[in-house]
Amino acid sequence: MFSVKGSRLFLFTLLVAVLALSSAQSVYASWSTATRITSDTGESSFPSVASSSTGQYVYMVWKDNTPGNFEIYLKRSTNYGVSWSSALRMTLNTGSSERPSVACSSNGQYVYLVWADDTPGNYEIYFKRSTNYGASWGTAARITINTGLSRYSSVACSSTGQYVYLAWDDTTNWNFEIYFRRSTNYGVNWGAAVRITTNTGNSVVPSVACSSNGQYVYLVWADDTPGNYEIYLKKSNSYGV
Repeated sequence: MFSVKGSRLFLFTLLVAVLALSSAQSVYASWSTATRITSDTGESSFPSVASSSTGQYVYMVWKDNTPGNFEIYLKRSTNYGVSWSSALRMTLNTGSSERPSVACSSNGQYVYLVWADDTPGNYEIYFKRSTNYGASWGTAARITINTGLSRYSSVACSSTGQYVYLAWDDTTNWNFEIYFRRSTNYGVNWGAAVRITTNTGNSVVPSVACSSNGQYVYLVWADDTPGNYEIYLKKSNSYGV
């Protein structure tokens, strides 16, 4: 038989477990049910999402091969993700448009999209922007012109949208290395490409982020130089200079 002390300990343990379960259920209940965004005959994959600071404007991109080859599509919500626009086809190419990344300004007005496309013969990085909350888009700008593969890309921007940062991995120098470009005028013009890594292994799949004013820029990637893939980080405190 349990002693009084043992019974109290058991009841206390049981109470803690019940409270933990209740807390977990409460956290889970704070999420909405899943909303199916695509309903296509092809494969929809590699999604990326960005939102304004209030969460009112939400932008979602992905690749889809319903047309036969992979193309980039976008949907937007102007009411906190409650409802979504119809899918907007962002690319119309003979090659494959892949691995999109999207970012937007704090108020949601400026939206930036990057992706890789092999229409030129090998994968290159392309960029599009919207200055009116994703309602319309400018023409695609080719960011890279290389002999190697430029593929996984990532984009980030400051809260105003003035500073835009773009990173990607590239095989122009035989193994994959990380490269970086920046714009200081809302993606209108771009600085020269900067090689961020010089390793014997492969540096791949970068991700970039920045502070609200764009001064601090953070870049992470995976690198197999040690023998297996490990994560590395670099930062700039001078707007990517």
